[in-house]
Amino acid sequence: MLNRAKELEVMVDSNSNRMVIRYAPRTERTLYDLCDMNGRVLKTGVIKAAETILEITGLKGKKFVMLVVDGDQVISQRISVAA
Repeated sequence: MLNRAKELEVMVDSNSNRMVIRYAPRTERTLYDLCDMNGRVLKTGVIKAAETILEITGLKGKKFVMLVVDGDQVISQRISVAA
């Protein structure tokens, strides 16, 4: 099931080239995928804590989709990165 839940917050700091994912995982195997607007996975990893920091240096484009897979739940959020 795909949700756009308010429990997922993604913030971008273009000055430090970092993205912060705020999400409290419900299972031990919670994963994230950062995708471009064509659905290609650009970064993937595990969410172990309520805050996960991603290095976004070298990402091309300004719009992305963050997917969080937590058990049988998939949460999505669109992200815009300022130039």
